[in-house]
Amino acid sequence: TVTANFVQSPSQTTSLTTTASPSVGGTLSPSGTTTHNAGVQVTVTATQAPGYAFSSWTGACSGTGPCVVTMDADKTVTANFVQTFTLTTSASPVEGGTVTPSGAHTYHSGNEVTVSVLPVIGYDFTGWTGACDGTGSCVVTMDANMTVTATFTIVQDDLPNLEPFGLSAP
Repeated sequence: TVTANFVQSPSQTTSLTTTASPSVGGTLSPSGTTTHNAGVQVTVTATQAPGYAFSSWTGACSGTGPCVVTMDADKTVTANFVQTFTLTTSASPVEGGTVTPSGAHTYHSGNEVTVSVLPVIGYDFTGWTGACDGTGSCVVTMDANMTVTATFTIVQDDLPNLEPFGLSAP
């Protein structure tokens, strides 16, 4: 007689290690080192912290799309984050012209943003205040939250002569 004895072997397991770069940039799920059965597909999600934006995956995932890892060996995944800052622009007075970009916009750290102006008829652009100064071009390198204001003044030559009507120009 022959007797066969079988012993159940444990499933092959693999480790997935996830990290955020920089560590304050956000969180990942699953987080840290987790164990998974071989062949399982694991979806890794990244959640940005305030003041940061997700920029890309490295390791077992790449690019900026969804991260799904097939656990056929030990793997690592890093979510890369970049710090963000807000640029707020305005016109003074508001009716004097337009500023582009207008209002508050968020940019990645290190981005250079060109701010431009277009005065309306009857106003001249007279200068920048805030992150830009003078009357030349305005290019802001985003390394902090910043504001830029474009100042406009009324062009006196463009105003009609109101004196014959007993009125004066502003």
